[in-house]
Amino acid sequence: MKFKINENIKNPVIKKNSLSVDIAFSTYCNLKCYMCYRQYKNMKQEIMKDDFYNKFLEYIPYIKELNLKNLGEPLTTPNIIEKLKTIKKINPEIKIRLTTNGIGFLKSPDFMKEVLLSIDTLILSLNGIGKTYNAIMKPGNWKSIKVVLNKFKKISQKLPENFDSQISFVVMRKNHKDIAGLVKTAKKYNFKKIFYRRMWIHDRKLLEESIIHDKELYNAVIKLIKKAEKKAEKNSILSDFSQITDMSCNNKKPEREIICTAPWDSLAIKANGNVHICCLRRTLIGNLKKNSIPEILNSEEVQLYRSGMFTKNFYKECAFCHKISPSTKYFYEKL
Repeated sequence: MKFKINENIKNPVIKKNSLSVDIAFSTYCNLKCYMCYRQYKNMKQEIMKDDFYNKFLEYIPYIKELNLKNLGEPLTTPNIIEKLKTIKKINPEIKIRLTTNGIGFLKSPDFMKEVLLSIDTLILSLNGIGKTYNAIMKPGNWKSIKVVLNKFKKISQKLPENFDSQISFVVMRKNHKDIAGLVKTAKKYNFKKIFYRRMWIHDRKLLEESIIHDKELYNAVIKLIKKAEKKAEKNSILSDFSQITDMSCNNKKPEREIICTAPWDSLAIKANGNVHICCLRRTLIGNLKKNSIPEILNSEEVQLYRSGMFTKNFYKECAFCHKISPSTKYFYEKL
């Protein structure tokens, strides 16, 4: 894919319903999942202040897709239902995707229903079944999450037909035997898709859990994937294994010809108002209190990201992105 560099490319006009934004209204979490980077990084727990939130609301008409994920559990956000309804009222065309561990849905009898009616996609983090779930998603337990799953099954029958429901599953040694069994779980509780994800390695003990640092384990996982793919197709469940099958146990770096549009149409916003170019969140490009989104997207820092897409001298975190960099085993190490 080739682009001609001109002023419109360098300094794009921000159009309505054109941006994809990841946002963390809260960096609190009610679980301590085994593989989560929160267990290995010192992270300040905070709620987005009203001045940042109100500033963010000004740009809702320009957002096409809003992803409530990363850094914390979205359901710990105070007045989350009111916030979701406000966003939808400002821009009825916006698509809201909520990634959650689901435990917060037990807050009150009608809480889950009200949240689901205010979003377009539910992505449930479910990194194991039964005892495996208990071992990974502490202090959550399978008994509690089954209550959530049963509630979703009942409510899902009354949701719009185009409502999207997904299960997110981070593959590791501890849970790889649940790869095929997860299809049965998705079918039983009315989930439409399973997204099998790679694991970032934030600590040396996670190296033992990595499926790409053990060639024998990786090959066993690939066999389980083939079995799961057939099972999913038979049960009309969409399954995405691309992050797993695209990995490599080898050291050879394959060549890729990819241009990413994130420096033009993507932002990640933290609870403290800090803005980053994408979900990797390594480089600060602005803050909602000090800068407008158009100012941020046309800053000198962002121009360096854009330039890298053309020269292939990728700037900062772009050089470490799975969409751009070769998926070798070393790529996933964040030690």
